[in-house]
Amino acid sequence: MKFLKGTMLAAVAAVATLATPAMAVPITYTFTGTFSGVNGGAFSDVDATFTGVADTDNILTNGYSYYTQLSSLQAVSPTAGTFNITDPSYFYINGDGYAGLVFNDLYGDSYFSGNNGALLGYDGKSSIGPVAINYFSGINATFNTDRNSVTITNATNGTFAAMTGAVPEPATWAMMILGMGAVGFAMRRRQKNVTTTVAYAA
Repeated sequence: MKFLKGTMLAAVAAVATLATPAMAVPITYTFTGTFSGVNGGAFSDVDATFTGVADTDNILTNGYSYYTQLSSLQAVSPTAGTFNITDPSYFYINGDGYAGLVFNDLYGDSYFSGNNGALLGYDGKSSIGPVAINYFSGINATFNTDRNSVTITNATNGTFAAMTGAVPEPATWAMMILGMGAVGFAMRRRQKNVTTTVAYAA
C-alpha cells in the first residue's frame, strides 16, 4: 500500500511539473530532385535531397503564406556529398500550393520552389507526402554552404514531404507514470500471495 501511495504522489508531482503548454513538435521537410546550377563545384547537375529541420512553434503566417525558420538545412547528393547550408533559411508554403526554401531572409530575395495542387491548404506543420512537385525557377536561388556557394537554376523530378515528430503531451507522461506504478504494485502483491508447497516422498 505504501508503494502505491508513493507512486500516486510521484504521478501527481509529475503532472504538476508537466502542467505547462505542450512542447513544440519537431518537423522535417525534404525536397528531392535533380538540380542544375552554377558554382558549387560537384553540386551542379546532380540528384540531391534537401533536408530542413524546424519546430512547429516557429511557424509565421501573413494569412496567405506560412514561413518556418529552419534550425538546420543540408543538401545531400550521392555523387557530390553533403552541403550544410550556412545562410539563415526558411521553409515556406503559399496559398497557391507553392512549397519551397527561402535563403538569407524572409522576403524571398533568394529562393526556389515547386507546386502541386495537393499542397493547397497545407499548414506547414503536419506530415504530408511525398508529393510530386513541378519545380519553379526561383529568383537568384543562391545559398552559402560550409563548402562553397551554390546557385540553383533549374530542377526536375521533384518531390516534397514533411514528417512531424511525436512528442508526448504532459497527460501522456502522467498516464505512463501511473501505468508503471500500477504494474509495479500488481507485481508486489503477486509476490506476497505466492504460497510454496513442499511434498515429501513416502
